[in-house]
Amino acid sequence: MTTVPNKPGPIVRQGQRVATSLEFSWSRPNGYLDYYLVNYVPNFGQPPNPVTVEDTTEGNPSLTLTNLLDNTDYTINVVAVAGEGATKTTSDQRTMTFRTGRCMSRKICVSTHQTLAGRLNFEFL
Repeated sequence: MTTVPNKPGPIVRQGQRVATSLEFSWSRPNGYLDYYLVNYVPNFGQPPNPVTVEDTTEGNPSLTLTNLLDNTDYTINVVAVAGEGATKTTSDQRTMTFRTGRCMSRKICVSTHQTLAGRLNFEFL
């Protein structure tokens, strides 16, 4: 049986507020864990998009989410995970809400457009 990991520390926004991305970090909890599972969802209800972040024993874990909607609140949930399969256990979740920046009226703000021919990713702010 795997021990239940401790809850991650507070989630803190990093860097400047940008229209189509969010950068944040959290404090690593004491004790054993293998990785973090991060869910994020805009507050108007789209299903979450889980992201796995490997554990690091040095410094605080961090993540940058890209291709987000501008001027939108996103709820971020982080849980610590230990073990795999039938022995996998998760901590209580840490939750925080952040708002992305606003695209200014005379500036272009595009996140990612992907087609069968390739991927275009640009942002003018």
